[in-house]
Amino acid sequence: MRLCISHQTARAWYRLKDYPAASLLVPNQAQALQDFKVVHDDVAQAQRVLAAYGLPQQDYMPLHILVPSTQARLRTPHLSCHVCSQALPAQSLQVFEHLMVPTAPLLAVQSSQDFSFLELVEYFYELCGAYHLPLQLEEPFCERIQLTSVENLTAFAQSCVHKMGRTKTLSALRFTRNGARSPMETVCAMLVGLSRKHGGLGVIDFDLNARIEVPNRLRHLTRSHAFYADILLRQAKLILEYQGFNHEESQRAVSDEERRNTLAALGYRVIAIWKHALFQPQDFQRLMLTIERAAGLRKDRHTDEFVEKQAALRRFLLRRMLDKSSR
Repeated sequence: MRLCISHQTARAWYRLKDYPAASLLVPNQAQALQDFKVVHDDVAQAQRVLAAYGLPQQDYMPLHILVPSTQARLRTPHLSCHVCSQALPAQSLQVFEHLMVPTAPLLAVQSSQDFSFLELVEYFYELCGAYHLPLQLEEPFCERIQLTSVENLTAFAQSCVHKMGRTKTLSALRFTRNGARSPMETVCAMLVGLSRKHGGLGVIDFDLNARIEVPNRLRHLTRSHAFYADILLRQAKLILEYQGFNHEESQRAVSDEERRNTLAALGYRVIAIWKHALFQPQDFQRLMLTIERAAGLRKDRHTDEFVEKQAALRRFLLRRMLDKSSR
């Protein structure tokens, strides 16, 4: 029997550097899982397949799978059965040679059962972005083709017959944007776009990697026909650019200066978000105040309670990097 991995195991599957293309999408129309009884041989085969593709043992032991009923479950160590008796939306499962895997939209709804609200928004940025986190903490993130979009996830969640996880999924998607190219872009976007209740600046009108055309009248300032803004606050004509530690090379500095001059001629202000400013609490506070003022946000809402929430959000978003540096 071809088992359907789910939840933690399925999230790890999508973080593999290489996995095969699915041969089929099922079901053809909304319907429940086919009734079956999990047996030990099926579990062992699924674990062998996942190990062969390079999944670390901790990501398939326990093995998380979907089952159609409580009677289908197998009570054994290293196995976690998630009962799904409701009808699944059409084409929500990918069929591979030895197992089935939820599509990204179904996995998004499943993840709402496992994650806190902030973890869910962060994960949705990954699903709707052009990167995935590594399976091992010490490894760098990997670039990939965007798996899905905020629009697709929203449509899928709205189509779900069962309500478990739907409300939380739709709420998290309100604060998610398409196209993040790295975990640090996600960090910056969540600091800007999350509500003030969660420690964000509460900006609604912004996009990631937005294309800005250079008109003919300014072509003498640059060789580029267009620029891409990491984060664009359209109404404020404000661009936020994340800068790592490798942006001080002379050739890159000249290119960046040319870019800033052209964007200034178009009426845009550019604020650089340097990595060290995110990791130093006092520098971080000054940076966020600068962004708030440049975006024209109300200053009277900057209470001590909000500062604490903002600091807590920073610690949450940087937790993996802080853990790595402390090892």
